[in-house]
Amino acid sequence: MRENTLKQRLYAGKAAFGVMCTFPSPAVVEMLGHLGFDWILLDNEHGSITVDSAEACIAAAELSGMAPIVRSWIAAPGASRYPTSTPRPKRARRSTP
Repeated sequence: MRENTLKQRLYAGKAAFGVMCTFPSPAVVEMLGHLGFDWILLDNEHGSITVDSAEACIAAAELSGMAPIVRSWIAAPGASRYPTSTPRPKRARRSTP
């Protein structure tokens, strides 16, 4: 298993620098890793990254030495396992007081 360098840096009190990615491009993710970023946030909620493309981006991040963090499009257990063909449910609007 790969060492989690992000956790190591944080536990040591060192700064960890990262970047947020909203589009599915493993090549760009790999390039960012080689530029020296410690972590990457793959935005599945607001970006165009799907479950399928996130897998390739995660692999690119790990191969280039970055810790991948995936922001899911829904806050539910197992949400990242939903197939991409499943339509996203409509979100209930919160009423403001």
